[in-house]
Amino acid sequence: MREYLRSLRWIDYYFLVLTEPRKLAVLFPREEKASFTMGFITLALVALFDILSVSLLGRQTAHFYDRISYGWVFSFILLALQVAVLASLIDAACQLLGKGGNVKRLVALLSFALFPRTLLLPLVFIVRVLNFAPYFFFVFFSLGLTVWSALIAVQGIAEINSIGTGRSLTALLLPFVFVGLSLFFLALLGVLNLAGYLSSI
Repeated sequence: MREYLRSLRWIDYYFLVLTEPRKLAVLFPREEKASFTMGFITLALVALFDILSVSLLGRQTAHFYDRISYGWVFSFILLALQVAVLASLIDAACQLLGKGGNVKRLVALLSFALFPRTLLLPLVFIVRVLNFAPYFFFVFFSLGLTVWSALIAVQGIAEINSIGTGRSLTALLLPFVFVGLSLFFLALLGVLNLAGYLSSI
């Protein structure tokens, strides 16, 4: 791994994720172990930049460094779990569409797709220094970078599974629809149970 880092071949991943996501997806089968490892390094970097961006908006306290260190570890674990679950759900959606079986590559793809979120820190820093509606622009920039990450993921999913962009977008959206409907029905079930309990008192 040390020799791989010295070779600077890993820079190709970050160049391609910002310019040609489909070519990035082509690299995964060739360098499966390296891409998987670099994907998790990217997640750690994204988690660090996320926690620093949020900290810029908050009030500085004596526990600032503790909040960053523990917050970074927690954010990284949570982000890794989210990527793993989402990759599994997307693969299941691809199988429904007649493709699938590439969970490991999807994990690497989704990890690299989050890389644009590292740009949130310098953007938030600029508006924080200017003191020009930092909270509004934090949300605005976050949404914009999320859309960018989604576009990267759609192109990568299409390349990995050899499907069209429309089916790739469907595969990406289906997990969110599934989770949203599940939460809705769970909330509805909870309300009905609570209403039944209150009516029986």
